[in-house]
Amino acid sequence: MVMIEPNVKAIGHDNKAWLAPRWLELSKTRDDFVQCVSSPEQSLPANVLKVITPTFRHALAVLNVAKAYVGTEGGLHHGAAATGTPAIVLFSEFISPEITGYPTMTNLRHAGKPCGNRLTCASCRKSMEAITVTEVVEALEKLWESPATQPRTAQQR
Repeated sequence: MVMIEPNVKAIGHDNKAWLAPRWLELSKTRDDFVQCVSSPEQSLPANVLKVITPTFRHALAVLNVAKAYVGTEGGLHHGAAATGTPAIVLFSEFISPEITGYPTMTNLRHAGKPCGNRLTCASCRKSMEAITVTEVVEALEKLWESPATQPRTAQQR
């Protein structure tokens, strides 16, 4: 399964969020997405397998056995680095992959100087709007082409 995480922290992190309609569109491009949720209202459509994870540590356990991760910059992208899970990470203008990104991941960002703004930021929104579903799908497909980022099997974990 490919772990997908469309949610960001509720307070002060809207500038890191990708557009909800894009997450919905992305969720329909594959049949092997899994989403960790602590409550049903956070869920993507029925075609995405939901796993109840009441804590971050539970989500890391799922991430550890996922063949890849797709999400925004934040705790789970650091978890993907710690578990060695290949990842596609979406960055807004909030922060740069040069600061919190990992060279082993595909970091998607169309932005200028990082703003770090916790208030609603039009530049952050514009930079996230610039990341297309096609770009994310292509990046995910490219993961499987590179020997360095081949998904790990259960025996390799």
